[in-house]
Amino acid sequence: MTDEVLQFTSHFNFTAYAPKVFHNLRVQDNITAEHFMETMSPDSFLSKLLENEQFTDGGRSGSFFAASPCGKFIVKTIPAAEANALKSILPWYYEVRGH
Repeated sequence: MTDEVLQFTSHFNFTAYAPKVFHNLRVQDNITAEHFMETMSPDSFLSKLLENEQFTDGGRSGSFFAASPCGKFIVKTIPAAEANALKSILPWYYEVRGH
């Protein structure tokens, strides 16, 4: 599994972990690539963040947490250890979902 880093502006980087796996999961859930990219585009998602409309506080962890304008996706910052743990179980989760 490879990761992709998309740089939308000089201030934001978006890392898509295992993009092919998540693409396949979205297909399974009838979410088109076009809808996903439109929702997560700077004109849609990031502009809402900059307008401070989609922020929620990260609670005790202090993580950044936001919902996409359509409400189907979330973005959350997590510590490296948590990211590594989630990436380690992703192959199992992918198989459980029926791939």
